[in-house]
Amino acid sequence: MKIQVSSFLILIFFSLCSFTCFGSSNSKTSNLSVNDFLEPSQLVDAEVSPNGHYLALIFNKNNTRALLIKDLTKSNWPTVGQLSDKVIRPYSVKWGNNKRLIVNLSVPYDPEDTLEEAEENTDFDITKHRTFSKSIAMDFDTTNITVLHDKHRHISRIAHYLPNDSEHILMSYYRRGRMHIDKVNILNGEALHITKGARRTFNILVDSEGNPLYRLDYLPVAHAVEVYSYIKGDWEEIDQVDFDEKVEDALSFENLHSFGLGANASLIYKQKNSSTGYVEIIKIDRKTKNKSVIASHDDMDIFGLIRDHQTNDVIGYTTLGKNLRSHYFDSDLQAQYNKLIAHLPNENISLYRPTPTSPKAVVISSGRDNPGYYDIYDFKKNTLTPLGHRYEKLTPQTLALPAKVNIKSRDGVFIENYILFPPQYDKSKPYPMIALPHGGPQSRDYYNYDQFAQFLATRGYIVLQPNFRGSTGYGKNFEEAGYKQWGMLMQNDITDSVQFMIKQGIADPKRICIVGASYGGYAAIMGTIKTPNLFRCAVSLNGVTHLRKQIKHDLVNASLRYRKKIRESLYKTIGDPSSDSEILDENSPLIHSEKISAPLFLIAGTADEVVPYSQTRELHKKLIALKKPVKLLKLKNTPHNIFYYKEDRESIYSEVEQFLAKHLE
Repeated sequence: MKIQVSSFLILIFFSLCSFTCFGSSNSKTSNLSVNDFLEPSQLVDAEVSPNGHYLALIFNKNNTRALLIKDLTKSNWPTVGQLSDKVIRPYSVKWGNNKRLIVNLSVPYDPEDTLEEAEENTDFDITKHRTFSKSIAMDFDTTNITVLHDKHRHISRIAHYLPNDSEHILMSYYRRGRMHIDKVNILNGEALHITKGARRTFNILVDSEGNPLYRLDYLPVAHAVEVYSYIKGDWEEIDQVDFDEKVEDALSFENLHSFGLGANASLIYKQKNSSTGYVEIIKIDRKTKNKSVIASHDDMDIFGLIRDHQTNDVIGYTTLGKNLRSHYFDSDLQAQYNKLIAHLPNENISLYRPTPTSPKAVVISSGRDNPGYYDIYDFKKNTLTPLGHRYEKLTPQTLALPAKVNIKSRDGVFIENYILFPPQYDKSKPYPMIALPHGGPQSRDYYNYDQFAQFLATRGYIVLQPNFRGSTGYGKNFEEAGYKQWGMLMQNDITDSVQFMIKQGIADPKRICIVGASYGGYAAIMGTIKTPNLFRCAVSLNGVTHLRKQIKHDLVNASLRYRKKIRESLYKTIGDPSSDSEILDENSPLIHSEKISAPLFLIAGTADEVVPYSQTRELHKKLIALKKPVKLLKLKNTPHNIFYYKEDRESIYSEVEQFLAKHLE
């Protein structure tokens, strides 16, 4: 079985008005279907051994998941080991050391019945079967396979590589609602219990000998992490880290994994500066418990931490300005990285280097029109060797063309907008357009790949994504300017961004719809109320429809311990139901549903615990009574992350495509 290697697309630029444009030229062609956006990634994972001799590669081909081990020291990279299966599928790979490989597998609960179905059914879909995760260890040539920690299911996360111990790693797993950490022998799979966490523990940091140092507990309603230090055999709380974003948001996931170790077992993590509003890196001294700032920027957030994968020691950090970029504390590592990014100056770069001194690393480049391309970088030779696209059909050649523009709002503040122009875009004529405001609202859009936005753009629409006031990443004043501005200033920024595109002759004023999820869904509905002549239609996915009821829902679901804090946050960012009741009601779509005249498509999941389904159900019921043009897609057992299930994505993509085509033709 051979890997198909394709050459990398050379990036060029074009200019359009005052736009900053990224990606390939506008001579793109695209006939992408809904199914093309639902296909699993062809390249799933790749990692080079610490000494740079071997490449482990996981990919999908012909409904089979395969693992290949390539020898990078020989010409043409011969295959030295191979595993493949239709139902038991590898999904990630890590090197325990230079000779021993750890492979994480997705295993059906009923593997024999599943295999029988796979062999008999040409339309077999493994995603419809319940699976659990499991890890195996093997030699570099896929021999001497052993199951790690065979007593329990759902064990696949490596907590520490124990670099001073060539036979063991630490693995974490959940049992009876608590995180456990065991010491696992990668030669025979046997395990020894080390420690366990509390009910909300999501990570335990240990030293190179496996001794516990810090415990991290996530408080979902409070959007905070409690930090505990292991002192004299017991856990002592030393800090609490607050986040704005909910767990479903991408940045929130990054937040939860942005903790690491510094010199003398100090704890290093991200936290927002209360004065500037920008995220910086904090260090807590383990002995004195003193806090200090070790990295910050005056004009952008620090996005994530760079860790030595073997030790969890923090060796740098990333920022996400124009592109995702790494900043290393060591000048030699930074110089090596600077040589790498010279090859890919306009892409986000994710670097998977087993150790800070490994001679080779896997590089994944990505961007607004690139969901991921894999290369191997040789640090000594300063060369990139291509592996291929993450998705064979979703490539820069077929996806929409990205750009960015700062527009001046009605009160003189610049609002950054990310834009996608459809393939084969012709700038000589105006196009139908989709305004796609983000959720949060204390969140933001980045220069990253957005699958839903790309799907919409490849249907032939311009997609406009404004970072309106209230968005994070632009400093404290910009974010706080959006507080208590639901339906008002934040909505005005969206409107002003749309009007800019019309005035430039880019968007067709008669063919504009507004689409969004969560807060973006709220903004979509409010757009039909506040500016009824601007939008031909709207799509709301899990959108808020009644502000006071949403605030009450958030408070009812908050534990007594954090209810005061949550109340203060809600009242500060949305409004006080008592003193601000008039403003809240004035900007609640449910109360003003009679003003909705544009066709409205409501999509919501019944298992949404963030914005309850009742918010959508009540609006739909009222619009039906008013005989308004409304459509409802009810997704049973779907959470707030409405694209979580493949079947839901297929329904949403297909029906949204039909709805937009009907009203923007």
